[in-house]
Amino acid sequence: MIESDATDPILEEQTRYYRVRDLNPDDWFYRRGTYDHGPTRNRDWFRDAVELMQALSGFNPKGHVLEIGGGTGLWTRQLVLTADHVTVVDVSERSLALNRIRLGSLASRVRYVERDIFSWPAGERFDAIFSPFFLSHVPPHRFEQFWEFLDSILVPGGRIFWVDTTRSQTALGQNGRLPDRGSIITRRRTGDREYRVYKVYYTPESLAHQVGALGWVADVASTQEFFLYGSARRK
Repeated sequence: MIESDATDPILEEQTRYYRVRDLNPDDWFYRRGTYDHGPTRNRDWFRDAVELMQALSGFNPKGHVLEIGGGTGLWTRQLVLTADHVTVVDVSERSLALNRIRLGSLASRVRYVERDIFSWPAGERFDAIFSPFFLSHVPPHRFEQFWEFLDSILVPGGRIFWVDTTRSQTALGQNGRLPDRGSIITRRRTGDREYRVYKVYYTPESLAHQVGALGWVADVASTQEFFLYGSARRK
């Protein structure tokens, strides 16, 4: 479990946002509604998304796999094809319910945990960890602690794989705003208030450097425009 930080109101807002948001979580990935940027930009997005899926397939997660922020199962359904068993941790009850529906009979190979990863006492070790679009939401002051936590729940020789977004306006909704500086953006729940969330925009070089400085061997790459992805293992 990662040591709690009750003095971080932004992290509290971030957790509340992902628990209560009432937009369809899949709209962002499938470029629907406010995330529809037109045929050309959407086509570019899906071109890059295919590369992510191919990269995860090449990573070939085996054994007991942990998915951090598994959401509605867009990636869980790919993990169960190679893993013996998958544990999905997510703060949103609604997203986990959609995950079960999406996986159908394959959900029997998945354990669902409705919990904030920052307060989850894992109590077990995993052969591989997959983090889809979550690493950028880790508060910068918790980056090192987060990687120490990952190390503590990996078996010796275990591996980590992640995917995330680059700093692109198109990755946001049409009314989204990239921060001028810093690592905090605002997200709006339909018909309700705005929530602040952490969003750190890494480059492959900066992320590889930070992870490497913590004692990991990291391989980080980017797609043509919208995403970055990488893998890491302990030196």
